[in-house]
Amino acid sequence: MFTAQSAQADLASRAGDETLLRGMQGPSPAEAAFSAPQSLVSPAAGRVLRRYGEALSSGGHANGLPIAAPQGARVASPGAGTVQYAGPVKGWGVILILRLAGGYHLVLAGLDRTTVSVGQSVAAGEAVGFMPDGRQSDDGRADGGKASRELYLEVRDQGAPVNPGRWLKKAG
Repeated sequence: MFTAQSAQADLASRAGDETLLRGMQGPSPAEAAFSAPQSLVSPAAGRVLRRYGEALSSGGHANGLPIAAPQGARVASPGAGTVQYAGPVKGWGVILILRLAGGYHLVLAGLDRTTVSVGQSVAAGEAVGFMPDGRQSDDGRADGGKASRELYLEVRDQGAPVNPGRWLKKAG
């Protein structure tokens, strides 16, 4: 689904910031001392539609977890980190990229809007945005009033997707 190549191309064209893209490749020397996340909280209530690594009908394998989130749902940060990117990406709605400790990055895609800005620190469970609510999204997409939307969660270690299921707690 959300591949490094498409993400980097879109982010580079929109953000125009090469340091953002380099930052997704690995930790800074200061971050290298940190360990992997201990746990992640579910970003929104809803069932997981596809498991990490599951074969896709279009070919390849799932690099993250699509979650069926209710329309207008509040989206929470799965882990503590720093907002590295927040904005629309063609075909993905509004995305949010968080830099976590140890060179990990967390991607949330399919949002309607975010409530955080680049450089902001967020705590696990803190509100970071909202799902589309049946009206036209900030990126110009209309969701047709669907009762739920897909919130996409991906975790990357040193730029490569990893299974978020090993850290993810069930939604409450």
